[in-house]
Amino acid sequence: MRATIEIRDLRLTCCVGVPDHERRRPQELVADVVAHYDASNAVESDHISDAVNYSRLAATLRKVAVEANFRLLERLATILCRVVLDDFPGVTGVSVTIRKPGILDRCDGAGVSITMNRGSDP
Repeated sequence: MRATIEIRDLRLTCCVGVPDHERRRPQELVADVVAHYDASNAVESDHISDAVNYSRLAATLRKVAVEANFRLLERLATILCRVVLDDFPGVTGVSVTIRKPGILDRCDGAGVSITMNRGSDP
């Protein structure tokens, strides 16, 4: 049975940006994470060890982001996808969308989405 874990509007703190002034201090980003996994065991056992623990997933992503320093959101989103696939063996695919709120005039924000699948992406 296929399941999807969704974390919406996860606040991440990260040094990211092309201009030097954007990387001088951490800024708040907003992320959406969608992870797919087989929930058959979790449905039968009703135990968190058989599911994807979204609390641990969110904490892992926050930790990686706060330690990061990249120029591009694409790089950060790719690293976050890889971490999900590496640290959560039951996850078969993941999409990470990262937005910089308020970065453009007359716009809520700008961002990027990256999708990776286990076994088909480097």
